[in-house]
Amino acid sequence: MLAMGIELSENGKYDFEKDGLKIKYNITGDPEFRFKAAKKLYASETKKFILVGGSVKNAEAISKPDVMEDLLVKKYGIPKSCMVKLVSEANTAGNAKAVKEYIIKNKIDDDPGLLTNYYHMVRALRDFADIREKRFIPIVAEGQIYDECFDEIRKFYETNTIGLKKIIGESKDQSSEIKGLHDIESEKYKSGIS
Repeated sequence: MLAMGIELSENGKYDFEKDGLKIKYNITGDPEFRFKAAKKLYASETKKFILVGGSVKNAEAISKPDVMEDLLVKKYGIPKSCMVKLVSEANTAGNAKAVKEYIIKNKIDDDPGLLTNYYHMVRALRDFADIREKRFIPIVAEGQIYDECFDEIRKFYETNTIGLKKIIGESKDQSSEIKGLHDIESEKYKSGIS
């Protein structure tokens, strides 16, 4: 499960504490589609999740995988014992590198799933394709929760929300998944996530 954006906010929806550090935060991007998909996967047959991501911007002592694990346990009821946390660079290429190292070191035999959002999947697969040791099965969060969250998904991808802007921005220079793919191909890519 790839990390999403985490934004610190005094009025944040969630609280997190680790080693005496406390933050309030919001999940940026979609309305927790990846978390909802993880809950559904856990309820079916998936009993192991690798949470991968970088540090929380402006709270570098806290990792996104720590925050993800906390939310998955507290809100979504997935036991901590089902999760492995990998801290990586704060971008998808860094996520892929950390997962590759984990797979090689731990001799993972199965083909793992790659859980992320629809708008992020193509770029994520681009980075994970470099892991030649494994074939990653794309798991689109929205596809997992389609029936129960259709209205929420539809609203997210309507043009008046950030959904479409995640795929392609309103201007040529605005960060988006398609611009990110272009920048990767032209070797100008810089991570723009929180």
